Amino acid sequence: MIVLVTEKPLHRLLATGTRIVSTWPQTNEDVRVLVKLLQVTMPSLAEVLATGLVVLTVANAKDSIVTLTLGDVSLLAIAQDEDGRRVRQAGNNPEKVVRLDIIDVKSEGRSGAEVAR
Repeated sequence: MIVLVTEKPLHRLLATGTRIVSTWPQTNEDVRVLVKLLQVTMPSLAEVLATGLVVLTVANAKDSIVTLTLGDVSLLAIAQDEDGRRVRQAGNNPEKVVRLDIIDVKSEGRSGAEVAR
């Protein structure tokens, strides 16, 4: 799966272990596992979900934003196909989602997008 973080401040936060730890001291390991699992292990969202580690909790058909959870960590991303087009029915078609553009990570009452600003 191709995982993007097009928002530069959020990208810097998620790329730095010390910033992840300082932002989410209790759940930093889950944050790292969730992001890395999406980046390196599976070619589609369907296969990520099949591991049973990650749950698709929300799939908004209107804006293609999906919410994935691992433990107490929620990751919001724009679901896209192999050409970078939004997948509107990601919940019904997770096999079509092969790219995710992460727009936020939330845990411990903190939004990574807000902290990164």
